[in-house]
Amino acid sequence: LPLEDVKNSPTFKSFEEKVENLKSKVGGAKPAGGDFGEVLNSTANATSTMTTEPPPEQTTESP
Repeated sequence: LPLEDVKNSPTFKSFEEKVENLKSKVGGAKPAGGDFGEVLNSTANATSTMTTEPPPEQTTESP
């Protein structure tokens, strides 16, 4: 999966928005509190959906 496709995926875009929201909350006077946990959870979900399968092991020897 090319990085461009990942960046254009809805999951990544919503993840980007959450990161921006988190940055503004952390940068502001308000503590992030529970929202930070929500962002972490959605980050974990987004990361797991964005990870690509590892390439199959190339074995040249036959059993």
